Amino acid sequence: MDIDEEEAVWDVVRDRINVDIESGEFTALSKALFTNYLSLYKHFQTNSSNFSSTASTSFNTLEFDEQSASSSQKPKKGRQVGRKQVGVNATLDSLLGQANLEHARGRTKQAMSYLFEAIRIAPYHVQTYKEIADIFAEQNQPEKSFEFKLLAALLTDKTTAVEWDDIAELSRSFNRLELAIACLAKAIKKDQGNWLYYEKRIQILDSIGDIELAMKTRLQAAQSINCQNSQINFAWIDNLIKTAADYFCTLKDEEKATEALETFILRSREFGRSIDFEHLALLGMWMNNERFEDSAKSILALHQNLIQAIGEDNSPAIDIKITNAGYMLEPFPPVGNIRWRIDPALSNIFITHLIICFIHLNLFHFNSDLIDLLLERPFAQNEDNAYLEIARSLHAVEQVGMAVGFIDKLWNKKPEFKENADAWFLFGYFQQLLDNFEDAKNAYEKVIILQPGHIDACINLSTILQQMGQSDLALETLKDLNLDSCSQLPEERLLIRQAEVLLAQNKTLQYITTLRLLLVPHFYDVHLSGDELIRKGRRKTVKILHMSLTRCAMDTIRGSPLERMVKRLGAIAIANHRPMDNLGPHELHDYAFKLAETLYLAGEYEEMLCVVCYAFVQPKIASLNSKMFTSLLFFASIKARDYTLAFDFLRFYMTFTLPRITKGRESTESASAQALLPQSHLPTENLNYVYAAMNFILCQHQSVNYHRFIMRQLVKLPDCDSLHIISGNNSMVTGSYRHALGEYFMVWLKHQDNPLLAFLIALAFAHISCKKDISSRHVVGLRALAFMSKYSNLRSPFLSQEIEYNMGRLFHQMGILSNAIRCYERVLYECPTPMILTEGPHGERREELAMKYDLRRQASYNLSLIYESAGNRIMARHILEEFCTI
Repeated sequence: MDIDEEEAVWDVVRDRINVDIESGEFTALSKALFTNYLSLYKHFQTNSSNFSSTASTSFNTLEFDEQSASSSQKPKKGRQVGRKQVGVNATLDSLLGQANLEHARGRTKQAMSYLFEAIRIAPYHVQTYKEIADIFAEQNQPEKSFEFKLLAALLTDKTTAVEWDDIAELSRSFNRLELAIACLAKAIKKDQGNWLYYEKRIQILDSIGDIELAMKTRLQAAQSINCQNSQINFAWIDNLIKTAADYFCTLKDEEKATEALETFILRSREFGRSIDFEHLALLGMWMNNERFEDSAKSILALHQNLIQAIGEDNSPAIDIKITNAGYMLEPFPPVGNIRWRIDPALSNIFITHLIICFIHLNLFHFNSDLIDLLLERPFAQNEDNAYLEIARSLHAVEQVGMAVGFIDKLWNKKPEFKENADAWFLFGYFQQLLDNFEDAKNAYEKVIILQPGHIDACINLSTILQQMGQSDLALETLKDLNLDSCSQLPEERLLIRQAEVLLAQNKTLQYITTLRLLLVPHFYDVHLSGDELIRKGRRKTVKILHMSLTRCAMDTIRGSPLERMVKRLGAIAIANHRPMDNLGPHELHDYAFKLAETLYLAGEYEEMLCVVCYAFVQPKIASLNSKMFTSLLFFASIKARDYTLAFDFLRFYMTFTLPRITKGRESTESASAQALLPQSHLPTENLNYVYAAMNFILCQHQSVNYHRFIMRQLVKLPDCDSLHIISGNNSMVTGSYRHALGEYFMVWLKHQDNPLLAFLIALAFAHISCKKDISSRHVVGLRALAFMSKYSNLRSPFLSQEIEYNMGRLFHQMGILSNAIRCYERVLYECPTPMILTEGPHGERREELAMKYDLRRQASYNLSLIYESAGNRIMARHILEEFCTI
């Protein structure tokens, strides 16, 4: 085998070592590479007899499939793969012995032939690969030696962590970093407590930029390293965990961040450091995610010296084992009659958390003793909310009677809670749920005495007063309250009456807040049933609904402040079994319209759009078959600058509504002709409105979807001039001037008396002439001037600001500054201010100066730029002072 042929074989060896760097598993590549190698081998076999005998054994060496390429996927016992145990096959022993003999005599090539034949007979014989690696090392071929060492390590599960580390170092020396990472992963699996392997792997991962895997390795190291054996200090572990935790927090990976925090707590406890603050943070995260069993186990395990469950025989009822990676509690929950032993050093907050966990795990029999022990302990002022959270948890699992009993016991044992407004509010709320309205009323009044600005207490008190028939007093209770931050909803009839009073008093902000609270529970129906409710509700109507318009309306709502408020208060309304039948579809429609109108007058366009979208998809309002909110969608989206929804509405209107209008007008046709008409039959005046609005949206906001829709419409209506102009304008905005020019000329050939077309064509030619890659710049520029002159003649025979300003802008863009100055000066000193027709107070028509259409400020600014570029700053300042000074 010559050098080139030998290199071809080694290239295949390298290619077949594919690696998953995260798991450290080596796998063979696809059989396509193997087939390519087969053709290469046959080519060498036909051209070299010397290569034939040696390469065949080399080929057979590589001829093991995916099962034989990984040590974790070796064939099972009894499978016929042509492999025999080491020492059993006499031929194998003979070949190895002969290879050693030939190598000792200095005949390395013959020794290699015997070794490759041995591999053909026994592909899994590890010693053969090691001997080949040793021979290549003696021949000063370290990379080939490394590859056979790697193959030998892969073929046995007995490869030690030290051997994998040595192979990883060789991989780094040959800059094969992915192999080094995988080898270090193998070493870590063999010896998980050695910090050196993690350190090396992290360094390589950081060097290649694989940050995610580097952070996972840091977290794995913090969980697995034996700090005593490795002589690692806490600072090293602390830096390791905090680096990983900061990364996972940045990615908002809550699961990994929680795992890092738990690891930090376990390591801090191992080094004898305080863990209360971090442990409380971890418990908060777990309990928010309803991991109450993990929270309870954590408290009992990490504070086992301070709190213990004692069985009937006065021995610990739970066996706790703590390791670097976690802890085990057996049994959990404890069995039998349990009493608790609590050290005074344990914080009350951990006891309250443990009680809350047992409540949510339905282990109420553990809490009786715990609550008694808790209430006998000293009480700190900042722990009051933790005590009250027990009552809230009992209410969450629908144990309202137990919650009332806990508050009574709390008041008896801790009299200071009788001055706590939150405790009285909870007591009143629970009594209200139990229909004890008199007790609830007294409790809410106590809350208002202790905390006059307690919004939820005022709301609930007003609801009770309304139910007792004291409407005036209920309305007085809600007077001058800011209800935006409430967590309870007032009674519906009370909100209706308050809205009427606020409207009469012209209190706009309070009126908006009241209507918002009135509609929130009904808007929540949209989120309760999702898209299925929307589709089902709309199928009941006779109107055609474009589902993409509905989805676009829902996308507009998503993430808005109103949506967050609807979800928060709507869920509370459902939990409190708030009646939803008091307002009918017509009342909902009217109140939603009043809210949208008030928000429009207040300039709150974004919230107005969300209200319109909610009303558009609300099932009760949709059942009225009203066009009101469908029509308001476009108006609200334009005011709120949501051009995506506005364009989708126009597409909906153009595709579905206008054909229905035409169909209704042609009522004299036969029944067979009542199908939807093609768009070429649509009313011209309606289409012109649609095209004008669509062109406005394209000028304000660009999207490839808009252009695709226009092109699809052009296929359906190739003779529609408005669509050609819209397509040209879109191309002009995006910089496709030649395409825009083609669209404009298609219309110009039919309407050569239209000044707007001449102006657009002039603009397109001007933009093309200013491009860098144009070869006939002056010819194209002359065409721009010719069409601008045509525009001027068609537009008006009189002197006009519009014409002179546009001419000046064209000359300014093309660099013909002397003509630009002349045109701008005509705008400033010769052209009259535009006049418009308006209606007087009695309906008469009259002309007025249209100052908002006066172009003198724009012309003076452009003229000052020309003077400033020429160095005449005095003249530029004079022009600005004369025409642009407020």
